[in-house]
Amino acid sequence: DATYVVPEGWTVNVNFENRADLPHSAIVVPQEAVNQQQLPEPLFEGASTEDPQAGLTGSTQFSFTAGEAGTYALACGVPGHAASGHWIIFEVASSDAQAAFQTGG
Repeated sequence: DATYVVPEGWTVNVNFENRADLPHSAIVVPQEAVNQQQLPEPLFEGASTEDPQAGLTGSTQFSFTAGEAGTYALACGVPGHAASGHWIIFEVASSDAQAAFQTGG
């Protein structure tokens, strides 16, 4: 029940840290893709950790431009992880919107 909101056109800098023993990753994909066992390529150039299907342990960084307004998912790209619930909403809002992190009740 979490949502990241960023204005369209913003450069998004992600500090990804996996504290689990199993590999995980992060990738921005269409929200409807989270039910698939294998996720598609990232929606925006650079919008994923390196090799999101393999995942990683430890930490990394990546950056991308939120190029088109819409509601997407920031998901784990390791096969089956997003379908098991490893994702949150990533919303690219109008360019005059405020960046925010929101959690549901």
